[in-house]
Amino acid sequence: RDYGIKVEGRLRRCYLADREGNKVEVNIFGSAVRDGRKLVIIGEGKSQLSKRGVREFINRKLKRFEGVFEEMFPVLVTYMISEPDAEDYARERGIAVYYSYDF
Repeated sequence: RDYGIKVEGRLRRCYLADREGNKVEVNIFGSAVRDGRKLVIIGEGKSQLSKRGVREFINRKLKRFEGVFEEMFPVLVTYMISEPDAEDYARERGIAVYYSYDF
């Protein structure tokens, strides 16, 4: 609704093989289409979102799937932020942020 993305099917929690073939737990995974292009949604849930949590998501999840998926749409879902600029920090890095109570 916010990024012109149409989710195909349901979002789910699963394990995916990274670029080295290792299984990685992914909290939020699904297929979507934007402007006629296929992409995958990869996300994580955090009870309290911090800048450190954003960096960990990028380094421990997203970077491991570079080259596995042609286009990724990263998402973080949180209940609250633990630093005033955590949400902006994530968005500046191309990560969509949603609050759990908005669903």
